[in-house]
Amino acid sequence: MGNLDDALKYFQIVVNRFEVALRYLAIGIDRILYVNECANMIPGYYCNYAEALFHVGRKAEALEYARKAVLLSKSEEPRIQQYAKKFLRDLEKDCKDKGQRSWWFF
Repeated sequence: MGNLDDALKYFQIVVNRFEVALRYLAIGIDRILYVNECANMIPGYYCNYAEALFHVGRKAEALEYARKAVLLSKSEEPRIQQYAKKFLRDLEKDCKDKGQRSWWFF
């Protein structure tokens, strides 16, 4: 029973970290939108926010932010565009998987 308890505690810590990440990323997104010098960072912020949303179970919102990242990346260099597109493809695939796999466990 100890291993199961330890795994549950670890899972709670990980989920809590993603919820904390959501709060900080939301603040960052709100602020970065108004700083022209940081415009090329916005798609990355949106991808990170989508990742955190995904890990707390808010998959529909995660996909929405990943799609916004792709749209915002269109005015950026090809490397950023490719990153956002790949992130969206991977997230869509992960959201479709019924038996969601996570790199933390198994």
